Amino acid sequence: MRRVFILSALLLSFGFSAETLKGTPEEKAVMGYCLQCHSYDYIKTNAPLTQKGWEGVVKKMVNVFKAPIPEDAQKQIIEYLTKYYGKKE
Repeated sequence: MRRVFILSALLLSFGFSAETLKGTPEEKAVMGYCLQCHSYDYIKTNAPLTQKGWEGVVKKMVNVFKAPIPEDAQKQIIEYLTKYYGKKE
């Protein structure tokens, strides 16, 4: 039973690796803006969302919580979240 649990945990962890977009502008935007306040676990807690759902989350961070995220970085963040933590519309 313990082996099943460990194997399951391992398999789940592979799907949410921080290495997914290592070094890309999208990953850098997430690292530079989102991860200042949130962890990757926070992203996983909200996932999966559609592109419109992620747009809403990012807009809320900017408009409600006053996160200083430039428009171009918002687009990169939404692209990253939709591609790797999204669900099909």
